[in-house]
Amino acid sequence: ALVADPEDFATYQALLSELEYKPTWMSGGLALHRPMALGSDTQLQQSPTYERVVRFLAGYFGVEPIRSLVNHYRSGEDFTSFHSDQYFSGVNMTIGASFGEERALVFEHRETKEQFNFPQHNGDVFAFSDSVNRQFVHGVPRERRARSTSACAHTPGRISVIVWGRKDQELWKSKAQTLPLALQPLNVLEYDPSQDPDAEKDATMNADSTKQSETFPKPLEPGRTLEGPAQRGRAWQRASQRGY
Repeated sequence: ALVADPEDFATYQALLSELEYKPTWMSGGLALHRPMALGSDTQLQQSPTYERVVRFLAGYFGVEPIRSLVNHYRSGEDFTSFHSDQYFSGVNMTIGASFGEERALVFEHRETKEQFNFPQHNGDVFAFSDSVNRQFVHGVPRERRARSTSACAHTPGRISVIVWGRKDQELWKSKAQTLPLALQPLNVLEYDPSQDPDAEKDATMNADSTKQSETFPKPLEPGRTLEGPAQRGRAWQRASQRGY
């Protein structure tokens, strides 16, 4: 775990209470199968915890945050279908931090269809770059196994904070806690465009990127990052003390 100790669910509970998660659709009309909070200045102001996570990830990986969202998987019925991310406006890296219950992150090779399963525990972080995004699709599948709510140390569910950014940004690596955040909007809507005639023009703007599946802007072993083994939340604790 990198951004929280495995048994410390305070960040999960804070993200759950500070953000409002809504049903969402791709601009082409594809319904997404879990509620989200879409990254924006308003969301960052509303949730100090969300801003702290984004700034920590930006500083740790040395990326300039360009777009972001927060997924809320309320149960095993909520999922993310296989997709590749949209890399434009300088985006060449995807980072995700997980909080709450364990869920599987699965990568599938485009040509061979071979799959790689990476369990994401509380505090784990995954990251991959454009080369992996070209070769693999990824998703969080439905999970049928029963869970004991009474044995859960927190409100059931999982939250993942996703950041798409421009990698190899030394300024962000050293000054992520103070640089201004200016997140760009996503091609995601908080209403069904097929039920809104005024949204037809929005639905056609990005049709090419949404025909088959949801598409957002080197899979790693659990508990590892691009820069080596995670250190059980110590970096996150130090960053929090510095005001990330």
